[in-house]
Amino acid sequence: MTDFKALYNQKKMTADEVAAQVESGWLIGMDSAIAQTPAIMDAVCRRAEGGALQGVRVQFLLDSYPFAFLADDSLDGKITGQAWFASSGARKALAGGWADYIPNYYRDCPRHIRANYDYDAFCVSVSPMDKHGYFSLGTVSSFSPAMIDKAKRIFVEVNDNTPRAVCGAQLHISQITGLVENSFELPTLPPAKLDETL
Repeated sequence: MTDFKALYNQKKMTADEVAAQVESGWLIGMDSAIAQTPAIMDAVCRRAEGGALQGVRVQFLLDSYPFAFLADDSLDGKITGQAWFASSGARKALAGGWADYIPNYYRDCPRHIRANYDYDAFCVSVSPMDKHGYFSLGTVSSFSPAMIDKAKRIFVEVNDNTPRAVCGAQLHISQITGLVENSFELPTLPPAKLDETL
């Protein structure tokens, strides 16, 4: 019988250790919003800031974290964000010219991913592992299965605040290249102020 906890411990690493595996020219995939991996992306950005990376592309759907490659053009040419759909951070980068937009219809994205992209890595935030060795991609199940199918490596951030959803996409510890434990409260939007229009 496989000892999944032992396998988990073998694959546990720091965000900097994950970032150290990233090479120039890689295409990295992420799904949407709070399923993205802030610790891993911050570490990758630090490597790029230090001059170790060029030409890395990060595809994502709806940014929710303040990634350095979207904040300003300081990483232009080193890391380029590629948005399937854009939130406020990506819209600023798109308007500034240091990020790219992928035109699409949401329903067609998994098909386009499987037909047109091969990812050097897929990064996603997951719930803690269960006793059978599975992690839940609790907040997403949109692009993730397609990106998982097309990824050479899978890096996860295990966050005990990520909900477990057994009806959605899951990853097994045997599929994981490396994992980072990163416990933090998931971001939430402030409540809207009601007026005559809203």
